[in-house]
Amino acid sequence: MRVSGIPAIWLAILCAAGIAVAQSIQQTPTTARLFKSSADLRITVVGHGYNSGKYTDFWPTLWRGINAASNLLGVTIWAPLYDTASTTGTGYGIQEWAEAVANKTDGLVTTLNDAASQLTPIKSNLLAAPNMPLLLYNSGVNYSSVLNSFAYVGQVDWQAGFMVGKELIKRGGTRLVCVFRTLGRVDFQDRCAGAVAAFNLAFGRNDVYSSATSNQFNYLMGTTENIPILNLMDTFQSYLTSNPTIDTILSTQQQVVRAAVGAAGNTTAIAPSRKFVQGVVDYNADVAPLVDVAAHQQTWLQGFVPSIYMYLKLMVNETISGPVVSSGPLLITSDTKAAGQAAVDLEKLDVVPSNSTSVVYFNHFFGLDVLGQQGLGVQDAMKMWSMTFQNKYISTPYSLADWKTKLDSQLAPCASAGATGCPAGILTTDPGDDWLNYATMRAALYNISVAIIGTRGASANTRLNALYVGSDDYQIGWDAAQAMLSRGVTKPICMTIDDLTTATTQARCQGMAAAFTASGAAGITVASSYIRVDAYNTPTGVLVIQGVFKQSGGAPDGYFCTNELICTALVQALPGSGVSPKAVISAGISKEVAVAMGQGVVTEYVDVSPYAAGFLAITNLGMKIKLNAGLIGNSVTVGGSVRNWVCPPGYSINSASTAKPYKPTASGLTGYGDFCVPCTSGTYTAAANALACGTCPFGTFTTKTGTTKCATCVQGDNGADQAVCQAYFLSLEQKPQGTAGLAALAAVSMLGEIGFGVALMALQRFPIIRAATPALSILITVGANLGCLSVIVLQFGLSKATCSAHLWLLCTGFSLIVTPAVVKNYRLYKIFFNPKLRGNALSMGTMLTYVGGVVVGEWILLALWMGIDAPSPKKLQDSTGAFSVCSSQKISVQTGFSIALIMYNALLLIAAVIVATLTKNIKDKQFSESFYVIFSSAGMFFCGIIAIAAGFMPNIDLIARWSIVHLCIIVGSLITPAILFGSRIKSAIFEKVSEDNAGIDVKKPLIFAKGKTNSVHVGVAAAMLEGNVLTRWVGVTASLLMPSPIPGVVFLIISKDPEHPEKGDYYLLGRDGYMLDPKAEDAENLVLVKGKAEKTRLVLQLPGEGQLPAWCEAISRATGGGATNNPTLSGSGGTANVVNGVVGKSTVGRTKREHSIRETTNLDGDEQV
Repeated sequence: MRVSGIPAIWLAILCAAGIAVAQSIQQTPTTARLFKSSADLRITVVGHGYNSGKYTDFWPTLWRGINAASNLLGVTIWAPLYDTASTTGTGYGIQEWAEAVANKTDGLVTTLNDAASQLTPIKSNLLAAPNMPLLLYNSGVNYSSVLNSFAYVGQVDWQAGFMVGKELIKRGGTRLVCVFRTLGRVDFQDRCAGAVAAFNLAFGRNDVYSSATSNQFNYLMGTTENIPILNLMDTFQSYLTSNPTIDTILSTQQQVVRAAVGAAGNTTAIAPSRKFVQGVVDYNADVAPLVDVAAHQQTWLQGFVPSIYMYLKLMVNETISGPVVSSGPLLITSDTKAAGQAAVDLEKLDVVPSNSTSVVYFNHFFGLDVLGQQGLGVQDAMKMWSMTFQNKYISTPYSLADWKTKLDSQLAPCASAGATGCPAGILTTDPGDDWLNYATMRAALYNISVAIIGTRGASANTRLNALYVGSDDYQIGWDAAQAMLSRGVTKPICMTIDDLTTATTQARCQGMAAAFTASGAAGITVASSYIRVDAYNTPTGVLVIQGVFKQSGGAPDGYFCTNELICTALVQALPGSGVSPKAVISAGISKEVAVAMGQGVVTEYVDVSPYAAGFLAITNLGMKIKLNAGLIGNSVTVGGSVRNWVCPPGYSINSASTAKPYKPTASGLTGYGDFCVPCTSGTYTAAANALACGTCPFGTFTTKTGTTKCATCVQGDNGADQAVCQAYFLSLEQKPQGTAGLAALAAVSMLGEIGFGVALMALQRFPIIRAATPALSILITVGANLGCLSVIVLQFGLSKATCSAHLWLLCTGFSLIVTPAVVKNYRLYKIFFNPKLRGNALSMGTMLTYVGGVVVGEWILLALWMGIDAPSPKKLQDSTGAFSVCSSQKISVQTGFSIALIMYNALLLIAAVIVATLTKNIKDKQFSESFYVIFSSAGMFFCGIIAIAAGFMPNIDLIARWSIVHLCIIVGSLITPAILFGSRIKSAIFEKVSEDNAGIDVKKPLIFAKGKTNSVHVGVAAAMLEGNVLTRWVGVTASLLMPSPIPGVVFLIISKDPEHPEKGDYYLLGRDGYMLDPKAEDAENLVLVKGKAEKTRLVLQLPGEGQLPAWCEAISRATGGGATNNPTLSGSGGTANVVNGVVGKSTVGRTKREHSIRETTNLDGDEQV
């Protein structure tokens, strides 16, 4: 069923189209963001502090770390600070988080120092940006998992308090008090709780810490910042005096240290036997010398390190696996002053030093894909840190003796002080303990830092100057086993790339076996030996795996590939083998494994984050070498999560031979690869690991990429624009019903409107018709015909041509219906009510110019619309069925021009009502049209309201909608000419003058007075001949004109004294009942016009043949005009020179406002007729 999308809303002050705008469906793929280069990134790091660092340089130090990371990585980092001391400020980070979301930051790094007030608002901001990763730092460690932060970087305050407490005990402390400046801060309370735990552990007590102010361990040293230090010292000294067992003071904030130290000193001065040991869990270079133990959380690193982790997350979707990366506590005591000085020096850095340094690189299986990916991370980080390889040693297979020899040669220059060629650091993979022990021992001799890719052995913490970065191999095997157990595997096997001579694969297989053993599940049989699969020779590996399938006891039902290349061989070995594993787990991912996951052969893979491992190994080595700083602990773990998907819904696995997990970006650094490609427009996938995106089902579509669900043509954003939707709706669309009837009705209406036009032309000799200005009235009937025609063009199918034609016809018709009525009534307003305008009457040419100007304005808007985006058919569907609309392809164009045309035509309709209102008091009903204009405007308005309701109300029958809308167009087109001209035409044809007026003698003056039986009806004109008053119909059909010697001009005399007409006012009237302008056309027939309705009598003298010259002479004498020559009268065109010369100035053209007769004007100083 077709329903036009451009209904006749002009009937309700509009001529523009209106269509139902389709709802858009949000289609947001969930995948890592893809960046063209690192410069595209925008990271936000939000911090907190007191009055922008008024009391401490803590946050300026942190900002310097952020700035250094920004310069190192080449990314934009926005780092606002929220003021925790302000009650009217930004509101504890809420504003900063909202701004980060509004600015579409790619990753958010933030503190959370007051979870009670901050948890809800940060959750709401995270919900508003579901793809924005979060990293907490400095505070809020307990809420990391709640907020799905991928890690936490900073100091665990409980741990810091515990470690400081242990050091204080070593120095003689037995009874503790914690000094606060602010209660309620979770981080400060945790520091005290950790210290209390250390004392309980040492002395066997069971003291319970709480944050209540009455707690025995709490002392609140002032609550405001402006209390003098001496006052604080005095009050705390009193506290110490009244608690003689206290010998240990822990300041939870650096702001209270001086008061605490001063009070303790004064107490000792009074009681020399009392000694105090003091600590602070907030290192500051100024206060550290005053205490025995200080815990430094390494503020600079808290700004630097999280920025790097977020960078990796955004660029390659890899990063640390957490949960906590400790920047502190770094304990500063009298034994570690050098470390304290290094920390102070670090806080002054704004950028990482750019001096070039060299490292030696050892890799024992570089040929494997995972190590190649790892090498990309190493390469990128080396470039950022201005490092070079002094040498690279790649060995496959690995040889311990060979590596020892090569290392010794690289370290030989280090034996001589000041010699060149000594490497600044060593980077190595983990082939086994023998190598790691030798390498770290040799490096320690020359204070050379060693970065080990892999975390096996980190827990032993026996190797000096060694930092482990990588995935936990034992944990990888354990997690793989858990995945297999969840799938019901009872007979697993671990497959390696070697004979377990390297610790990496050995740890993975050990982890798998341990997990199966620990499960205690019945029927578990773990293979006693591990199968070696040649990862460098896939055909050989396939043969080995096929042998496993045929082993005695049956094939395993679960397979763990310790390297992704092994799974490549396994996938090739399975077809035709008759083996259907319950689970296949790969440690690492490759293109082949990704495709196998899409095929359902590989069930999960364990993320080993090779790029992040290489990148962070160099980064941590760089911090040791260039910054003389490092994280607390000796290991950083990456990867480890088990994933059952490679590509998320909305993406398909790229099986092209060129597909890589990483791709270089425009900046030269590595970015996220193209293993996954987004579904293109018109395709989708709702499942993960799709090998290909499917085409949207018939009747649905998508214009976006990465789509998980196609929108229906009805609901989708601009669904009707799509060819698939056009075809879909065409298949559903019913043939329009009732269109022939509507077209016939519109055609009949057009005949009626044509009849109005013919009648106006044929009856224009009658004053009541002439008073309607037939030339302009004809335009109204033309406009009504165009309105009906606009309905007909849509009844037999929509096309771009019919949609455009409908608009042109509809809008032009509306202008031609309304504008002539406005112009005609404005002319009457000038004549009857505005003396200033009365003398400048609108000529017919001027009025037609006004009408044309309005129509041209309409056409300009339409031409612009057609030129930019012409309406064409769109097929839609709703709950009532399928239908079509006419609309521009761009909704913005449709809406914009619709509004413009609505406003344009609304002004026309408003102008018609206003002008009609101004002329409502005209007493001569021949001229007054105000009632009819207002009534017809109301009719058009209500037709429009009905059309709007039918066109836009939901769940209305489509056939009814179509019929109602177009009936409103037809009725609205017919109603105006019917109301304006119907009564006039009826009066002109059928209404007769009173029989009392028959038989009037034309030789005598006719006196018409109100109430007289011989009076012609007020406002009624009559054609008269030989004393008889004829009906209008007889006059028209007989073509009766005045006798040829007498032009259609009359002199009208209005006088109170019928016996002395010369005492009255004299007027010369033309055929329209108006005073003749010397430039106007001559009248052609007789017209009577009433005089004053109250006291004035209307006197008309009808001269017979041959009497006109005498009459003219009489008038001339009566008006003082003097003698006259015979008049020259013209029947048509030109000027009516009734009197040669001047007609008296005293009375001609001057009448009172009471007379409903148009006045003349003073032309060229004299009033000529």
